[in-house]
Amino acid sequence: MAVVPAGLAAVFLTCLLAAPTACGPWDTPAPPPAGPPPGASTCIFTKDSVTHYISPGQTKIIVDSASTVCEAYLCDGNTGTASLEFALSATCSSGCVDVAGSVTYCKCLSNCPGGPPAAPSDVCATTQPCSNGGTCSNTGGDSFSCACPAGYEGDRCQIDKCDSYCLNGGTCVHDSARSTGVRCECATGYLDEQCQTPRCTSAVNPCYNGGVCVMDTSSSVGYACQCVPGYSGPHCETVSTCEASWTKEGVYCYKTFDMKRTYDQAVDRCQQEGAIVSKSQSQAENDYIRGLLVDGMWLGVRDSVQEGSWVWSDGSPAFTASGDFTKWKSGEPDNAHGTETDADCVSANSNGKWMDIPCSNKKVFVCRKDL
Repeated sequence: MAVVPAGLAAVFLTCLLAAPTACGPWDTPAPPPAGPPPGASTCIFTKDSVTHYISPGQTKIIVDSASTVCEAYLCDGNTGTASLEFALSATCSSGCVDVAGSVTYCKCLSNCPGGPPAAPSDVCATTQPCSNGGTCSNTGGDSFSCACPAGYEGDRCQIDKCDSYCLNGGTCVHDSARSTGVRCECATGYLDEQCQTPRCTSAVNPCYNGGVCVMDTSSSVGYACQCVPGYSGPHCETVSTCEASWTKEGVYCYKTFDMKRTYDQAVDRCQQEGAIVSKSQSQAENDYIRGLLVDGMWLGVRDSVQEGSWVWSDGSPAFTASGDFTKWKSGEPDNAHGTETDADCVSANSNGKWMDIPCSNKKVFVCRKDL
């Protein structure tokens, strides 16, 4: 089969597929004449029981009714015979015919007035409707579809998933290796796919031994652990120990001082050690500190500011709730000690019982501080 001549392809026109109707301004369809037109060189041939006449040097395009193949016949004026110059398979879809697999023409309608119809507009090429690097495909007429790159969606790839994907200040990055097309680089203190989970949750608590996790944007990890007494370290992972000359009991360290001092002197000495004159807040603690010194030791509590309003040596109120531990000796406190008045401080005897005495008295004492 011959190759389509360039000049002929420029005027080539696809034809109606339903019937062998000739098309083209170069051969305006008309009822065939009763006989051959004048001139011995006119080509006459029959196709699908229809007689066709072609002027010398002219081409006529018809459709084979059985195969729907567009055929071009060229008339040789010297011999008066028409020969098949070329044939193109035409697949009709949505009113269009694909010619030679590359150029698309609208199929001829009616009798093709005005010459070859113009090719339909290439929506993808002329309007470039796909955004963000989407690949456009013509789907017929003015229709198209967009194949979106990773991280974009929408009928025109106009929606960037990164616009709303990462939470809590996370940074979104397009990543074609992930099924979502995007990934999040979370801000400190957050984790999981969309940075939706704070590190300080019960499910992922990074603090051990009962430590409490709190968000802390100044920290390199975005959180900090508040350890309970007896534990230390960034994650409360270390069991605390007392310094030399201090003894550990529960969550506190204790140190005894067997030189006798006034209450204020005892407070000052404990403060030098980073401690307080020991409280006694439970029966167990009262028994423990009583066993450290024999008799007459200071307890870290006084009511010198307002009678009956007791305050621990760290400044916190004492004995304010009905269930607070006390171990008063019978008749105490009475704001007196023998003939002395203004008994605003407290000492514990060898039995662990308490009595209020003047703060100017001198007693041994125990200092206490947290582990």
